[in-house]
Amino acid sequence: MSTPPTSPEAELERLVHRALREQPLRHAPSSLQEAVLREIAGRAAALPWWRKKLAHWPLAVRLGFVTSCLGAVALALPLLRMLTNIRLAAHLNAALADLFVTMHALVGASPVLPQLGGELARRVPRDWLYGGVALAACMYVLLFALLAAAYRILYPSSSLPRESSP
Repeated sequence: MSTPPTSPEAELERLVHRALREQPLRHAPSSLQEAVLREIAGRAAALPWWRKKLAHWPLAVRLGFVTSCLGAVALALPLLRMLTNIRLAAHLNAALADLFVTMHALVGASPVLPQLGGELARRVPRDWLYGGVALAACMYVLLFALLAAAYRILYPSSSLPRESSP
């Protein structure tokens, strides 16, 4: 099998690429390294407080942040309590009693396990399903927010937009 003929430009590009790849790596002088590290530290110090880690925020802002987080939790707990009390308390005793009677009757018979799943699906009140879906959605959003906040606190520089140099 023969190789197709190459143009002189492609051959030159390949030779230059190989020659450049074979060159040893060069290290920056220590004075340049120190200057770059000083510049990085200076830029980090010049950032506004809201782009720094939480520990570098002003005390009043940190207290406000903690207060608002506690307020959000204080609002979420009654909301959760309200969601669970919407028509669920009235159905709780009757539904659980029916559920346990059905489970007790079907536990010994393994061929009727698909029937058990269908019976359980019919016995669970819709309000429980809606409440469960709403609670799962709220918990998912809360988990995402907590993970995003933790990532922002742990890796503040990776989430900041890069400034273009002139």
